[in-house]
Amino acid sequence: MWRLIPLLKMTLRMFIFSAAIFTISHGLIYYVFLDAGQTLTDFFALALHIARWSVLPALVLALPLPIITALFFREIRRPAFYRYTMLTVALIATIAVWSQDFVTLGQLIKYGDSFTGYAAAIIAANALAIYISYLVAGRYLREAAEQARKRSKVS
Repeated sequence: MWRLIPLLKMTLRMFIFSAAIFTISHGLIYYVFLDAGQTLTDFFALALHIARWSVLPALVLALPLPIITALFFREIRRPAFYRYTMLTVALIATIAVWSQDFVTLGQLIKYGDSFTGYAAAIIAANALAIYISYLVAGRYLREAAEQARKRSKVS
């Protein structure tokens, strides 16, 4: 039960950071590559649309981390392995949900049409959001260790 607060913080942190990354990066990508949002009003409408869209990808990245942690990592003895596992879990969740989108982006890059830069930017933005899981896992390790120390002092 003592791990509930760090797990909840990890979930919220991953959701907020990945939603922010998706919103900012995709907004900039659309603005640069697709000339979307020529006026300030159009840009804010686009940003609001992207922010609403980013909820689902952020949930896909945020929810598997605490589930895997609760099921398989009762005690974390190797922090580097744990962080690598969380990075892998986020990558697998992303590929499982959006595999066809990544295939399409890969074909855009392979054939080198006018959307090559767009496809590469989308993949880079998604990679950054996945990498955040590594950082969030490290923060969880610090918080869980702190909670364990507090619990052992009380006992």
